[in-house]
Amino acid sequence: MQRPWQSFLEACLNTASGFFLALLVVEYIFPLVGVRVSAKQNLAVTSIMTVVSVARSYVWRRVFNYLHRRQA
Repeated sequence: MQRPWQSFLEACLNTASGFFLALLVVEYIFPLVGVRVSAKQNLAVTSIMTVVSVARSYVWRRVFNYLHRRQA
């Protein structure tokens, strides 16, 4: 079972890899569908979504740890 800080670290590492992938996707895929964003806008939106993703991952991990403890 993970401790809360381990859940947070896992969520951060998982999301960090997604952060860089998202920067690349926005850079190369958005123009293919007619959406143009500056590098600054790309970084801002990707950063906001990264923070949301870390929080979401952390909450779900803690929920499942709680449920696991209740069953044990």
